[in-house]
Order: sequence, then C-alpha cells, then structure tokens
Amino acid sequence: MRNRLTEDTLCVGVARVGAEDQVIRTATLRQLGSCDLGPPLHSLVVTGRLHPLEVDMLRLSAAPDALAHLEVEDSSTS
Repeated sequence: MRNRLTEDTLCVGVARVGAEDQVIRTATLRQLGSCDLGPPLHSLVVTGRLHPLEVDMLRLSAAPDALAHLEVEDSSTS
C-alpha cells in the first residue's frame, strides 16, 4: 500500500521556535487547519512512520483525539 497525505495525516505545526512565545501543536492536518499558531514564522512537519519514543514526545503537544487513530508498535521490537 502506498502512503499518501490525507486530512487524517498526523502533522506538527510550529511557530517561532526558540522564542519565548513558541507554539508547538500536534494534530491531524484537518485539525491544524483551524488551529491558531499566532504570528509567523511557521513550519509544518508531516509525519511518516514514527518510532514509539517519537509518539510519546508528540503526545506532549497533541490536540484532543489527534493520536486516536495512530497505531503504535511495541518499542522492544524497534
């Protein structure tokens, strides 16, 4: 099966990284469409296959239900 970008693709929106007012939001592409990250500079990270440790870190900035459909493999096999 070929991977493709959909509205349910998990993404990370970041704004003003390194500044005191930085914003980091993990959400589906659909959810980020209505997320206010404030003034520029903005970046969008589109995720691919994630390691379980990466998923744990994304949970820190995740929107409600953003990770609900995500399948996580056992980290002992990674």
